[in-house]
Amino acid sequence: MADFYGSTFAAAKSGTTPQQMPAPGYASSKRRSHTEIFTYAGQAAGSRLFIGTLPIGAIFEGVELTTSATTGTATLQVGSNSSPAKYAAAAAVTTPDVPVVAAKASGKAQAPLTAPEDVWITTAAAALPGAGTLVVELRFKTCA
Repeated sequence: MADFYGSTFAAAKSGTTPQQMPAPGYASSKRRSHTEIFTYAGQAAGSRLFIGTLPIGAIFEGVELTTSATTGTATLQVGSNSSPAKYAAAAAVTTPDVPVVAAKASGKAQAPLTAPEDVWITTAAAALPGAGTLVVELRFKTCA
C-alpha cells in the first residue's frame, strides 16, 4: 500500500534533505475566534454585517452561525470587501438553535494573510427576519 501526504507535511516527510517545516498557520497554529451577535430587524437583501477582522498571518477556518429564527429564503454569504463569497457561499440558515458551520475549502486552503482583512456577511435573495438573533463565531488560525 502506498503512502500519501497532503500539502502541509509533504516537504517535511519527503525523505529529501534538508526537510522543510510545514508553513506557519497549517501546523502548530493557535485557533482563535471572534463572536458577534446581531438582532434581526428586517435587514434588506444586500445588507452587510461586519463579523470581525482577520489579522496578518491568519488562515480562515469557518464561521458558526446560530439563529433563533429561520432566515427563510434570505441567504448569507461570508467574505471580504472585494470578494463577498470568498469564505462561504450564499445559503439560508433554516433551523433555529442548531449551529451551522459554513466554509469553502478554497477559503480554508489559502495562504496566511499578508494584510489584515475585514470579514462580512452579505445578505441576499430576501430580507432577514423582523425579529430574532443571529450569533456568529468567526474562526481562524494564527501562527503567533
